[in-house]
Amino acid sequence: MDKAPYDPRAIANLILKVRGLTGLRTTHLELQKLLYFCHGYYLSRFNEPLIEGHFEAWKDGPVHPYIYNCFRHYKANPIESFAMVHDYRTGEIRAVEQIGNKHVRRIVGSIVVQLRHLTASELRQKSHVANGPWHSVWESAKINLASSIRIPDDAIIRRYFRHLVSEPVDGDDLDAYEDQPPESIRGR
Repeated sequence: MDKAPYDPRAIANLILKVRGLTGLRTTHLELQKLLYFCHGYYLSRFNEPLIEGHFEAWKDGPVHPYIYNCFRHYKANPIESFAMVHDYRTGEIRAVEQIGNKHVRRIVGSIVVQLRHLTASELRQKSHVANGPWHSVWESAKINLASSIRIPDDAIIRRYFRHLVSEPVDGDDLDAYEDQPPESIRGR
């Protein structure tokens, strides 16, 4: 798992871990927006997707449907566990493989830390920026009922600059986040 695109659960778990280590609890809405901002930054910077799958334009902003299904049972409550892999053939449930690429961990960690001061409402508002990727798809779907609510990666590349998430800071030591056990998300 050292090359993009990554399993979206692995990036979601990394976001939860970083937020937990900075003392923040994370709702599903916050996770979706942070995942979107990380994917959008990576996509616009490196011209390749950070995660597998796609985002859709839902009422509350960009949503990755697979991650929605992983955490929907939390509703508006803080997420209390990491996404897991469920092998339906064997019934085995195991941890999602962590991101091994330090550069990717640094980018994701830096973006999450930069945006840590924003509330869920402010993250939602930021994802709704006029003429941004979500807005362009949402407005198109309102006019043309046959249009897709999928936010294409090329729209994110063209319009992501409107979100203004800055370049990760060189020298950020985010490797410490990898030393924390998954249980660090609990008990805050």
